[in-house]
Amino acid sequence: ELYNLWERQQWATQDLDFSQDRIDWHERIPEQERYQRMYGLSSFFIGEQKVADELGPIMRAAPTEQQRIFLCTQIADEARHVRFFDRFFSEVGIIEGSEELPQRLEALDEHLNESFKTLFDDLLKSRVDRLGQEPGDRDALVEAVALYHMVIEGMLALTGQHFIIDYNERVGTLPGFVEGFSNVARDEHRHIAFGVRFLSD
Repeated sequence: ELYNLWERQQWATQDLDFSQDRIDWHERIPEQERYQRMYGLSSFFIGEQKVADELGPIMRAAPTEQQRIFLCTQIADEARHVRFFDRFFSEVGIIEGSEELPQRLEALDEHLNESFKTLFDDLLKSRVDRLGQEPGDRDALVEAVALYHMVIEGMLALTGQHFIIDYNERVGTLPGFVEGFSNVARDEHRHIAFGVRFLSD
C-alpha cells in the first residue's frame, strides 16, 4: 500500500518555480529574518543529505523483500529532497559564492548546533555503521528505524515543516518553497507510516 501511494504521489523538483521566492528573499524579508530562516533551513538541507547517505544499510538489513523495496523508494525520496533544497538555495541565492552542492553544504554546516551533530553524526551513524557490519543485528535495525523514522522524521522534521509552511503561508512569502516543502512533508508521512508498521510488526 505504501509503495502504491509512492507511485501516485510523484513530483518533480524541476517543476517548481522559485522566481517569486528570489524576490521575496532579497526584497521583502529583512536581513535579520533572512539569517534566522537560513539557520532553520540549513538543518533541513543538511539533514536530508545525511539521511540519504545513511539509509542504504537500513534498507539492506530489512528482513523482507517488501520492506526493502519500499525503503528503495525512500532513498529516491531523500535524494529528491536534497535536490529540492539545492535548487532553492542556489536559485534564490541564499548563500552567495557557493557554486556546487558540496560547497553549499560545507558553508551551511557552520550554522548547525551541537545537538544536531550529536543526533545525526553520533546516534544515527553509529547504529547505521553497526548495520553495515552486521545486517542481521535486529536490535540495531530497530534502534535505527526508531531514531530515523520516528524521532528524526516523525517528531523533529514534521513539526518543523508544519511551522515553516504555516508561517510562510500566513505572511505570503516563498510560494515555490512552500509547494516543494509541502511535497517533502507528504513524502515524510509515508516514511513515518513505514516506521510505525515496521516497529509494530
